[in-house]
Amino acid sequence: MKNLSLHLIGVMVLTIILQFGTASCKKHSDETGSSSFNYSKIVFQGSTSMSQPRYICAGAAIGTKIMFAGGSDGNVTDYSSVEIYETTTNSWSLAQLSHARRELSSAVAGGKVFFAGGYGAHGADTTVDIYDGTTGAWTTSSLSAPRGNMAAATAGNLVVFAGGYYLTYSDIVDIYDLEKKSWKVAHLSVPRDYLAGIGMGNKIMIMGGESGPSQYSDVIDIFDVSTGLWSISHLPVTRVDPSVAVSGNKLFLTGSTGSDSLLSSVEIYDMNTNLWNRSYLSELRGGEMAVSVGNLVLFIGGVKDSLHFPVVSDVIDIYNLNTGNWSVAHMSTPRYLVTPVVSGNKIFIGGGLSKLDWSSVTATVDVFTAE
Repeated sequence: MKNLSLHLIGVMVLTIILQFGTASCKKHSDETGSSSFNYSKIVFQGSTSMSQPRYICAGAAIGTKIMFAGGSDGNVTDYSSVEIYETTTNSWSLAQLSHARRELSSAVAGGKVFFAGGYGAHGADTTVDIYDGTTGAWTTSSLSAPRGNMAAATAGNLVVFAGGYYLTYSDIVDIYDLEKKSWKVAHLSVPRDYLAGIGMGNKIMIMGGESGPSQYSDVIDIFDVSTGLWSISHLPVTRVDPSVAVSGNKLFLTGSTGSDSLLSSVEIYDMNTNLWNRSYLSELRGGEMAVSVGNLVLFIGGVKDSLHFPVVSDVIDIYNLNTGNWSVAHMSTPRYLVTPVVSGNKIFIGGGLSKLDWSSVTATVDVFTAE
């Protein structure tokens, strides 16, 4: 199985070497955004820890629970454990997925959390582990084909898992209907993995990705859940392994263009005007993660350039939708490939790598509040 996370680190190092000379010594969706809030900053509340260090896990929030599921220890162990943080008691508990796996995808809809696909000891998985936030019960279902690194999104009564990879790039879109409790299959216009998905109004948008070795995509497959129809649009530039968030009527997207792994540009789509604009992070970065909390959009961690060497960043760039201004906060330690989860006005930033090697996987969860 290919590992684009490792690939991107290599590309980042190579990019910096090519630009500055030889160095002697780098598919969760956020759909909680709303501009009806008037937050101005995020405030660090402290850190807590999972029972095991992990990265490339799936995150979700349901009710008063924050969940970090599966993932890897960065070496040879994939996890079946689900770390559950109860926000009312500030306590941790454990549950179990049906199979240990990494690079799985998550979505929340209809009072349920879906953890789908991923890679385990025997390759890609079809399993969808489903947690009922009301009863606390776990059940399982199945994708139509095994794969990992899928885009996940929800809109209306539908949950979508799109694309991914197993032996080849996939165009499969598995669609679960919460009312009918049944699955159906659609297809992307272009097979690809390491893509992003998000719900925006009554549409699900599947964006960017890798359609072949070093073949990066600008395609947006748009699924209108009210009509069941698909259409196609394009990003302003190609984006692979993108991170995406929505706040109000705007969508924010970052990610590598393939040729440039460290970027500061943020693509911003206005749903009302159907136009794209661009803004910029405070520094060149790659592998940052995007989430929104009310009117604030956060771009968290990643890898940056420091004196022509790649290092892990602790920066959180914050865009205020109401004012159009940027500000900066910092994690307790630099981290890359984190799993951020938003619940109410709280942001939980879990796991990831603290250095550019797999031995630096961390169990740390930073907690911030939007104020």
